[in-house]
Amino acid sequence: VDIFLNGEAVSTGEASVSFGKISIGNGKALPENVSDDDGSTGWSTATEETKRHELVLNLAEPIEAKGELKIEMLFERHFVAALGKFRWSATGDSKQSTASPGIPHPDQVSDREMRLAFVRDGEANPQSAKRFAAIRARLPQPPTTLVFQERPPRNPRPTFLHHRGEYLQTREEVPPAIPAVFGTLPPDQPANRLTFARWLVSEDNPLAARVAVNRAWRSFFGRGIIHTEGDFGYQSELPSHPELLDWLAVEFRESGWSLKQLHRLIVTSETYRRDSRIDSTSLEADPDNIWLARGPRFRITGEMIRDSVLQAAGVLSDRIGGESVFPPQPASVAELAYGSGAWTISEGEDRYRRSLYTFSKRTAPFAAYLTFDGPTGESCLPRRERSNTPLQALTLLNDAMYHDLAVELAKSVSKVPRPQAEIVAEIFQRILTRPPSENESAQLLAFLEVQRARLEAGELKADEIVGHDADATLASYALLSRALINLNEAITKG
Repeated sequence: VDIFLNGEAVSTGEASVSFGKISIGNGKALPENVSDDDGSTGWSTATEETKRHELVLNLAEPIEAKGELKIEMLFERHFVAALGKFRWSATGDSKQSTASPGIPHPDQVSDREMRLAFVRDGEANPQSAKRFAAIRARLPQPPTTLVFQERPPRNPRPTFLHHRGEYLQTREEVPPAIPAVFGTLPPDQPANRLTFARWLVSEDNPLAARVAVNRAWRSFFGRGIIHTEGDFGYQSELPSHPELLDWLAVEFRESGWSLKQLHRLIVTSETYRRDSRIDSTSLEADPDNIWLARGPRFRITGEMIRDSVLQAAGVLSDRIGGESVFPPQPASVAELAYGSGAWTISEGEDRYRRSLYTFSKRTAPFAAYLTFDGPTGESCLPRRERSNTPLQALTLLNDAMYHDLAVELAKSVSKVPRPQAEIVAEIFQRILTRPPSENESAQLLAFLEVQRARLEAGELKADEIVGHDADATLASYALLSRALINLNEAITKG
């Protein structure tokens, strides 16, 4: 630091700092280093860069002349990190000043400055640091998330079209705008993210409402009005019912973008409520049900399958919010993940929370969802594919999570003593949401008797199926529940 008055150098006397540390080498961050004309020494606040610090330089002699006071700070090669946020202050007091960390003495500042210093630097004062820590420990910690913040208009980040993909060849600057086919942004508004967001949900943008409606339609019918949900461009498929898509989009926008109202409109329509049964002629003419001659029929997602079984077993938790949970799954799934961590299975109510709250790890997605074509998290998917594989049936029949739910279902329906046929009918209706026919009831009772006979003969062990102190009857109900969970009708919408 060099100080000049009217071009003449001003000598400094005693100096002090509130904190000093050199990050490289063995040097010391002494306050006198800033005026010793040695580029290899200096003052630094390494390891405490985000805190408030003071450097106080007392002049060797008071300044009496009037004129221009100039202060120069030189950052030498050994100390290339500049000060992040700083200010200079001067005083006409003839007393020597010293740097002090934290809150200054009340006699040195005004009441307002004292309050500001306490709010800003109270924790730096050893006397108040413990009080601050105790207060913070009692306060609820709000959740935080990363968000984008618009750069100030005076400092925009230019975007360029790179010639032939070469990042050094920035030949053409691309200004913020919308595709020309949709017109232009409002001329009286700045071309920033907020203006763009407002345009997205305005009447001038034809896409936002149509994309949202099309995805909702696919969720209910298994296929969107435009089959390529993530592509509405020149290479996308044409909508099967363009006027329907337009009408739904306008209804959605004019309803205040209410998804609940949109969903109610779709599910109460005559089209959605049609019978999903199909004959050979219709199957040959329209296998994908593009023309909506019948109701939707498709396998539901892995998350929906788990939630439906939780509901059937009577253990689904309806609690909203909270941290992610860890349902049962093979331990080997998490062990093979990058940065492997133990998959500690949740207990109590957390074990049966909705699939929405299942902990997700990008390199080790939850196995039961992945089996039913769930995403891995490595990329965004506007549409999930649907497959039918033997592994899916194997999962429903043998996975520990579904076996556990089958046992819970058996315990739930057998709490009250009643005829066996009634218990079997309730298990069937809980899983398939309809009562069994006479033929189905007969087959289920026959299956139940076969399993009970195997248990009584020792071919199967009740305690290995249900747990300790289990009898053959409860174990047979669990085996029946597990078989019904594995039916195609149990995992198929329609």
